Amino acid sequence: MNLSISINRNADEVYTFISNAENLPQWAAGLCTSIQKTETENVWRINGGEARVRFVEKNKFRVADHYVRAKPGAKEVYIPIRVLDHDGTSEVVFTLFRLPEMTDDEFKRDMGAVQKDLQTIKEVIERN
Repeated sequence: MNLSISINRNADEVYTFISNAENLPQWAAGLCTSIQKTETENVWRINGGEARVRFVEKNKFRVADHYVRAKPGAKEVYIPIRVLDHDGTSEVVFTLFRLPEMTDDEFKRDMGAVQKDLQTIKEVIERN
């Protein structure tokens, strides 16, 4: 499922913010309370523990995909994010995949969390 939000800032500015792992606590605060960078990945402090997060390399296409591993040995979860240019403003598109073990209620909660995160991105970027 694709969830999106329009942001009144240019796409490069939005992409720079979203693709910087250090900014995760500003827009994904419900899950991420802090980031600690290691040589190969970022340690994402979350409620009840930590996870590993790694972003794809910076790129000219404004792809801010990242991968999250909730605990050692767990399967990585792929999180695609695109920042699209639209006449000098941006459209952020977040693709949310339903994991096989998810119930309908869990998936709905995830959708709500993503929509909240997108709204927070918009507020943080437009405020600055």
